[in-house]
Amino acid sequence: MATQLNGNQIAQLELVDNGAGGVDAKVVRTLNVPGPETTAEGLVIDRERGVLYAAQEDFGIFKFSAEVDGSTTPTIVDRVNGGSGQLQDDIEGLTMYYGRDGKGYLLASSQGNSTYAVYDREGNNDYLGSFVIGDGNGIDGTQNTDGIDIIGSNLGELFPEGVLVAQDGSNDNGTTNLKFVDLRDLENSVDFFKLDTNQFDPRNPQPIATDPNPDPNPDPNPDPNNLQVTFEQGVNGYTGTIDTMLQEASPDINNSDVVSLNVDTSDRGGAVHGLLRFENIFGNQAGQIGSNVEIVSAQLELDVDNPGDSIEFYLMFQDWSDTDTWNSLGNGIQADGIEAASTADAVTASVSTGYLSVDVTESIKAWQSDPSSNFGWAILPTGANGVDFDSAEGATKPRLVVEYKENSNPEPQKTELTWEAQGFVDEAAIAPGTVFNFDGNLTATVNWEIITNGGSFVPHGGENFVSYDDDQSGNHQGYLSLGFNNSDNDPDDLIQLSIDFNQAVTGLNFQVLDVDQSPNNSFDDGVEIYADGINIKELSGVEILTGENVFGDNETYMNGFEGRGSANSTSESGNISLNFGSTEVSQIEIKYFSTDDALSDPGNQKIGISDLHFQVQPT
Repeated sequence: MATQLNGNQIAQLELVDNGAGGVDAKVVRTLNVPGPETTAEGLVIDRERGVLYAAQEDFGIFKFSAEVDGSTTPTIVDRVNGGSGQLQDDIEGLTMYYGRDGKGYLLASSQGNSTYAVYDREGNNDYLGSFVIGDGNGIDGTQNTDGIDIIGSNLGELFPEGVLVAQDGSNDNGTTNLKFVDLRDLENSVDFFKLDTNQFDPRNPQPIATDPNPDPNPDPNPDPNNLQVTFEQGVNGYTGTIDTMLQEASPDINNSDVVSLNVDTSDRGGAVHGLLRFENIFGNQAGQIGSNVEIVSAQLELDVDNPGDSIEFYLMFQDWSDTDTWNSLGNGIQADGIEAASTADAVTASVSTGYLSVDVTESIKAWQSDPSSNFGWAILPTGANGVDFDSAEGATKPRLVVEYKENSNPEPQKTELTWEAQGFVDEAAIAPGTVFNFDGNLTATVNWEIITNGGSFVPHGGENFVSYDDDQSGNHQGYLSLGFNNSDNDPDDLIQLSIDFNQAVTGLNFQVLDVDQSPNNSFDDGVEIYADGINIKELSGVEILTGENVFGDNETYMNGFEGRGSANSTSESGNISLNFGSTEVSQIEIKYFSTDDALSDPGNQKIGISDLHFQVQPT
C-alpha cells in the first residue's frame, strides 16, 4: 500500500517480476480517503484479518478491506473531533500488536498531544486508553512522534517480550531519533495492554475470517466518498438489536428469546405482529451515526425462511421491550398515529426465501434528527400468507446497513459570549489579549488600546478603561464596560476595542448600550462600529436599530452614532442593536470617544457591550 503526498488516494500495489532480475509494482486497486484534508500519513495492515488502517492526519483513523476484491467503503475507527476525545491532530503512525485468536491492539500516534492511543484489535476497535513515553534510564521521552512500530516476539535478552519503537520528533539535543520501549514496561504501566508473546509469525501470517455473515447485497459501484456502518447483534461488539413478536392466539406469551419471528394476519387463529429496534446507533463514538452526517441510504436486511405476502414497517411512537406481549400492549400494535405511525415507512413486495432488503432510509433520517424517538418499527402483515425471518437470537440476525457521507456544510451551531458567565467580579479589568474559548475550537479575543491627542484622558472612575460591570446598562444585566474621563472634548482621544474570532461567525447580534448625551451637555457619546475593517453604516445586510436617544451623527469628522438625550440604566433608548444576519464576521471594532458637542469637561462617561450571540460552522 502507498499513499499520495498531496492527494486522497491509497494505491494497492502488486509486486511482480520484471523479467530482468528486478521487481516492478503495478497498481491493482485505489482507495479514496474521505475528508476535506485527505492525505493519509500512517498505514498498517492487520495481516491475519485482511484489514487496512489509515491515519488521515487532520481527521482520524479509517479502516478498509485490504483484499484486492474487497469493499472500498471506509469505516471510521476514531476521529479528532468527537470519537474517543483522545486524538489531537496530526494523527501519524499506526502499528498492530498481534495476540492469539485474533486478539491484540491497534496503536496510533496522536502527535498533537504526544500520546499513543490504544484500540482493541477486534470488533469495532473500541478505544482502550492512551499512554506517553516519558523520561527514563537517563533518556528523554518522546514528543511529536511520526512513525511507530511494535512486535510481540522474543528479541533476546533486552526485549524478551517484544519492543515498541517510536520516532522522537523533539530529541533533547535538537535532533530526532528513535526510542525503544520494553513491552514489559508498557504492560506494567497501564491496565489496558496485556502481553501475549510469540502469537504471530510475521513471516507466515494465517488468515482469520473478519465477518461470518458478509453483506449478501454489496454495492457493485460504491461512492468512494461515502462511509458505511453496519449494526448486527454480536458483530463488531454491537449488542443493541431488540426484537419480539406479539401473538393474538397466545396473548400472554413472552417471545423475547425466539430464534424466528413471524408476521401474519392469521396464524393459529390470530394475527401476529413483529417489533424490531436497533438501539444506540446515533452518537459521536466510532461505529455510530453522527448528528451532522448526511444519510445516503439505509437498508434493513432480514433472512427469510418462510416466504409470504408483503409486510409493512411502521415507526413506533411508544416505547416497548422484548418481553411485551399481545395483551401488555393492548391487543397488539395499533397503527393509529399514537402507538405507531398511521402510514407505513416501508412496504415490501411479496416476500421470497433468502435475504430481504428493505429501504429504511427515511426512518433513519427521522431518528437522526431526534435519536430519542427511535422506538424501532412495528412490522405488520398484509395477508394470511405469513412471513418468517431470523431474529436477533437466530442464526442470521437482522442487519442494518447505513451509508453516509461527512456533511461538508453542516448546520451552524448557535453559541454566545455571555459576560456574566465568564466568572468576572464586578468592575474587574479586562486586559488586552483576553481570550474566551468555546466548543469546537472557537475563540474570541478582546483587544483594546488608548489613542490620545493631548489633554487628560484617564479611565472612568480612575480605575479601568475596559472592565466588567455586573449592574444594568441599557436594560442589560452584566456587560463589558468602556469608560473614560476626558478633560478635553476632543474626538481624537478614544478607546479602540476589537473582538476577534479565530474563525468567521454568522448570525452575529449584540447591542452597544447607553449611547447618550448628558442633560447639561457635559458629555456626548460618540461611537463608530466596524466589521472586518468596514464601517457598518456602509455594509449591506446588517440590520441597525437605534433607540430614541441615539442618532446617526451630524459631524464631518466621524461616521457613526452619537447621543442626543439622556438614557437611564433600565431604558433601551440609548442602545444600538446590530444583527449581521448571514454576513460572515471575523472581527468587530468599536471606537468610543466624546464628540465636540460637549460644553464642559466630559467626566465619567461610559458605554457598554452586551452579550454576543452568533453561529459557527462546525469543524
